[in-house]
Amino acid sequence: MCYVVKAKALKKALQEKYHAVYSNTLEELPEHETVSGFAHPRLPVLTSEEPGIIQLMEWGLVPNWVKDERTAIEMQNATLNARSETLFEKPSFRSIMQRRCLIPVNGFYEWQQRGKKKVQYFITVKSEEIFSLGGLYDEWVNTTTGEIYKGFSIITLPANPLMEIIHNNKKRMPLILNRENEHDWLQPDIKETEIKNLLTQYPDSDMSAEEYSTEEKPLTLF
Repeated sequence: MCYVVKAKALKKALQEKYHAVYSNTLEELPEHETVSGFAHPRLPVLTSEEPGIIQLMEWGLVPNWVKDERTAIEMQNATLNARSETLFEKPSFRSIMQRRCLIPVNGFYEWQQRGKKKVQYFITVKSEEIFSLGGLYDEWVNTTTGEIYKGFSIITLPANPLMEIIHNNKKRMPLILNRENEHDWLQPDIKETEIKNLLTQYPDSDMSAEEYSTEEKPLTLF
């Protein structure tokens, strides 16, 4: 799974990495050392509809067909992640064909089960200070207020060998896209088979994991 990330990139760093500009509706860019999807933060994303623009979207996708606000709130928590195995089957994720996005992060957090204890790890990509998680998004119109809500979901896959050790309970990991695949992921006319070909585990040899503590310096595990 992927429910907690670090998203603390500076504006200039995101512009340079993605060769993109900021949406003219973008307020101050939030910086999160540690943020949970269950808080539904607004994070920077780049979309297949406007790949050259960095905009903010809320973590937690609400499908466009949802009828009422109560259901929308329930959907937000249920769609923080989208499992790759059922991505093309669930009605909640029908937007995958038209609306895919990149979520830039500095890293993500997972917990390892050690007996009755859970140990937190911070995971990064070795060669990238900022890297992209693959996701999808949708827009929902609140029929009561007329407000347009834009939300995203992070896609998860079966864990690679490194993540199997760390996330040893459910053995999942987020979809991490390298630079070449970032470009392909945002192509508007991509076919279903091409999307499925991009749903691959990131090499664990290119990832780093540290046992994370807020009280002392992290210990490098891999």
